[in-house]
Amino acid sequence: MMLVPLTAVTVMNVVARQLISILSPTIMEDLQLSDTQLGLLKGNEFALLYTLLGRRRLGVLTDEPSHR
Repeated sequence: MMLVPLTAVTVMNVVARQLISILSPTIMEDLQLSDTQLGLLKGNEFALLYTLLGRRRLGVLTDEPSHR
C-alpha cells in the first residue's frame, strides 16, 4: 500500500533534479543568472531547501491522529 506513493515521490524527486540540469541554459538566460548563481540553485542550497520542505511535510503526515 505504501509502495505506490513512495515510488511516485521518488520519481518526482528524480525528475525535478534532472529538469533543473536539463533546463540550466534556458533558466540561466531567462533569469539572467551568473554561473555562480546557477550553481547555487542546482547545488547544496537546492538540496537543503528540498530536504527541509520534505521533512516538514513528513512531520505533518506523522502527526495525523489516525495511524491505523
